[in-house]
Amino acid sequence: MDSQTCAPWSCGTALTSVVCVCVRACFVSQVDLPLWMATSLADRGMVEVRNPVNFDVGVRNALKADPGSVNLRVRNPYYYEVGMDLCTLVGASELARDLPGILRKVLAVRFNDIFDRSMNSPNEDTTMLTQDLTNLERELFESGHQSASRLFKWKTRKLTRLSTARVFRRGMKRRRAGL
Repeated sequence: MDSQTCAPWSCGTALTSVVCVCVRACFVSQVDLPLWMATSLADRGMVEVRNPVNFDVGVRNALKADPGSVNLRVRNPYYYEVGMDLCTLVGASELARDLPGILRKVLAVRFNDIFDRSMNSPNEDTTMLTQDLTNLERELFESGHQSASRLFKWKTRKLTRLSTARVFRRGMKRRRAGL
């Protein structure tokens, strides 16, 4: 094989990894590696990362059409984080241009639903509500759920009573004694 006919790069993907490894000039191997290792190898020029299956054109089009219809947790529990890291690894490609905007829009649309669910289920079991959410979306849901629970307790006056801080109580005693 001459050097013009062989493809020097190939790539493999997995749920939490994306990497392409070139073994020799004309012999190519596909290897799945963790993202942190792919980043390190790409910085050294040893690998080239291409569009992985979880971020291909079909998935991006489905996300553009209806962000709520795609189960991102099945694709990757850290879908947003991996997507943003991937944009820096793939260089000046279509993926790097489109993906950040798509991820922002998807999170904005999905956030409305997550916020609604978290605020309207303060005293319910939320296991079914959070099973399809990515880890970032779960954190957002838990924050909203805790805020809704605290708001409900405050409205029903089930929180502890407010009291004066000890620092101010000491000053109040001195003022009373001086009068």
